[in-house]
Amino acid sequence: NVGDVIPAIEAGWDIVCLPVFNKRKPVYSYLWVRADRGINTPKDLEGKTLATVGYASSISTYTRGFLQRFYGVDLSKIRWLSAAPSRLPMFRNIEAQIEIATGPRKSPLQRLLDGEVDGSTGDITDPAAWAALESSPQVKRMFPDYQALNQRLFKENGIFCCAISLVPDWMDDKTGEILAAAGSAVAALTPGSIAMLDN
Repeated sequence: NVGDVIPAIEAGWDIVCLPVFNKRKPVYSYLWVRADRGINTPKDLEGKTLATVGYASSISTYTRGFLQRFYGVDLSKIRWLSAAPSRLPMFRNIEAQIEIATGPRKSPLQRLLDGEVDGSTGDITDPAAWAALESSPQVKRMFPDYQALNQRLFKENGIFCCAISLVPDWMDDKTGEILAAAGSAVAALTPGSIAMLDN
């Protein structure tokens, strides 16, 4: 996951990143908010709670980036409810308000639909989840013009958001030879992907 790269380096991992993206996610598509919380502009997210699968997930990382850079959102004023703790220690000087969800296990989207949070961002792969979001009068897209914004993000900034695959044990430590399993994993990725190799 792209959000794991910097924490992995800070944790002392000796990694090599290759520009091979196994999936691309147009991030403007994934930010949903409650329709009854007075959220009409990105700045309205300040003081609100956003649910996410993980604070360091690719989509959450890119979402924070564009909210801050293009819309002037003060990220320190957003409370993040993460479904699970990060796999790696977070950045040293982080000012984010991150809480780990407790109680019955729920997806971030279900917490949004149930009114427990003000917004949600993260990967949506389940067609039923998309249908629930699209049909609910209680939620709305933060960016109704998400398709045009995704295209503009690429045209003006060269950013087409990606996710990353971690390929552990890619090289034989004694001989320096690339292991067959790693070669197979990288060969299965689509062109333009990033593979993070743990050395």
